Amino acid sequence: MDNLPILYVSFINYKDNTISIPVYYYTWIIKNTDGTTTQITGENFLHPLDKVNSLPEIQIPYSNNSILLTFSTSPTNYTVQYWIYSKSDYNDCYKVHDNYIPISDNHLLFLPNLSDNYVIQVNANWPQGHISYDFFVSYY
Repeated sequence: MDNLPILYVSFINYKDNTISIPVYYYTWIIKNTDGTTTQITGENFLHPLDKVNSLPEIQIPYSNNSILLTFSTSPTNYTVQYWIYSKSDYNDCYKVHDNYIPISDNHLLFLPNLSDNYVIQVNANWPQGHISYDFFVSYY
């Protein structure tokens, strides 16, 4: 759907390595021309680990453990969940962190281990609704 806020992800000091993250699930209220409102829902209910092979990937250097989250429109609040992911063993995936990050922060997400790959889900809220963004982080 057009006009949904976009999430951009980049790693620090490398603004040219920025990707936009597609919306995977949303519930959004739009205003109609007649003054009424309509709630719309985008349905992609797969868990991020179940769609890891189709997630956008950001590759960051081993020397960097932080990524910058930038929204096209600032949300009221958002949470970040991430899982360590082993491409060779799906059963080796586990949830590492479920952290609320207030808007007053600098929107940096610090990953705890530079040798692991991560599946990340950002759940953001606006007065108009809720959006989930999912992506994969790997190191080079």
